Amino acid sequence: MKIVPIFCTRSEQIRPTAQYVAAKVCARTPPGGTNREKLVYEQYDKTTTAHPGALCVRPDLDIFDLVRKNGDVHVCLIHPPLQTTLFAFQRLDGRPAPLPEEVVKVSMRSLLEALDFHHTEIGVTHCDIKLSNLMFQVEDESIFPDYEEAEKESPSKYKVINEERSIYSSRRFR
Repeated sequence: MKIVPIFCTRSEQIRPTAQYVAAKVCARTPPGGTNREKLVYEQYDKTTTAHPGALCVRPDLDIFDLVRKNGDVHVCLIHPPLQTTLFAFQRLDGRPAPLPEEVVKVSMRSLLEALDFHHTEIGVTHCDIKLSNLMFQVEDESIFPDYEEAEKESPSKYKVINEERSIYSSRRFR
């Protein structure tokens, strides 16, 4: 699934106790088609569980459709923000390096618990497991005001596709 980069924004309506959320805008859903990620999150929302793997899956705060003038539909998922992927973490100095053993142990335990939750509670098989799809939680939310100020002072680069669509690059956290 192609997506535009995840970005942070203020939203008091979606999550009044927290200031920042991440929005994931999915590629166009074909007319009459379904977005599988939306279906899975709708299933999560219906599930009440004590399964430890449920805590390893980023919850959705809201899901809605963005409908363009031409009728194209883009599913928009609102989530708590995450910090970085294991793929990016592995390349912090510019080239791939082995992940620290403790990071691997914690990540693999969380991944296996999340997969077990998907399989046993939701009935879903995840078919795109890779380092760029595994993300760290934000431990220190004080990074967001700095992120916001940097964006105000020097907006992220973007590419205009047409009058209705632009693609923005992601800004690194401090």
